[in-house]
Amino acid sequence: MLKNLFDKLKECPLKIGILGSGNWATTISKVVGTNAQNNEIFENEVKMWVRDEPFENAKLSDIINTKHENMKYLKGVKLPTNVVAYSNVSEVVNNSDLLIFVIPSQYLENILQIIKQNESVKIKKDAKAISLIKGFIVKDDTISICSKYITDILDIPCCALSGANIASEIAHEKFAEATIGGNNKEELIIWQRAFDLPYFKINCVNDSAGAEICGALKNIITLAVGFCNGLNVSTNSKSAIIRNGIKEMILFAKIFFNYDNINILLESCGFADIITSFLSGRNTKCAVEFVKPSSNKSWQQIEDEILNGQKIQGIVTLKYVYKMISEKNLTHKFPLFTVINKISWENENPEALLKTFMIDDIIPIDF
Repeated sequence: MLKNLFDKLKECPLKIGILGSGNWATTISKVVGTNAQNNEIFENEVKMWVRDEPFENAKLSDIINTKHENMKYLKGVKLPTNVVAYSNVSEVVNNSDLLIFVIPSQYLENILQIIKQNESVKIKKDAKAISLIKGFIVKDDTISICSKYITDILDIPCCALSGANIASEIAHEKFAEATIGGNNKEELIIWQRAFDLPYFKINCVNDSAGAEICGALKNIITLAVGFCNGLNVSTNSKSAIIRNGIKEMILFAKIFFNYDNINILLESCGFADIITSFLSGRNTKCAVEFVKPSSNKSWQQIEDEILNGQKIQGIVTLKYVYKMISEKNLTHKFPLFTVINKISWENENPEALLKTFMIDDIIPIDF
């Protein structure tokens, strides 16, 4: 089967388009660009959509194309020369066989509407997509994973990639793993060939929902870890917060997605991603700053000062998650998610994080 598939693709190599140009998207462009150069099933040129933003008196897209480096979001990392930046979405989407979405979740709806409604953008009927977005979409009181939302809007199949992936480390070719989830073996094989490198190993699973749910919800738990670090709480206390966070993550997946395969936690998109985010993630760093007594800064201020144009995905996901649990009167089942929301958006004293679990009642035995 594989030989027939690859022989067919060699006759008509797949064209790749990347939607996004931030830290993670640029890292992925290096990964995919390298594989496109070395694999006959892909067209050599990899197109990357770059917002038409100025940087040091020049367009960022021009800088990438002349210096082969994204000097704003991934300075010091050379990109393959076959990665070409375009500021026009149609240049990237039109004729692409494989579309890679690597943008903050809050921008996904807008870019999909541009693709869907702009007459100059013509997506191929047999195009395939993959989401590298860690977040949810909430529309009409319904919460969706990003891959499903992409499929619903564009009417093309969409897989998902998630994992323990600090972009800058992968960009410097430090070993990492990731999980690709999907339900079509042929599509998974193609995506694995697009991303897999000796320093970036890809494992595929027949499960895109679990990979995305873990990737989105771990960012909320990571905020709590950042609060713990900022409050200088004990290791025991932090571990208790993490345990409760994972418990609520599993419960949320069950209630809102009817998902209960906890084996997904053993993949890179599960515990490994959670641990990595605690140790080095941007959500943790920003949450530490948010609860410092001397800080008194808003999330926006912290984002602007620390992330150089990147976004704190945890606070966006938190808003969506809290909206769903509060509207269904389920806050009592999600005490950690609820108190994180109060600290983040309702001026709750950060000390409430631990006090929420320091109850007088003995926990009932349930078995």
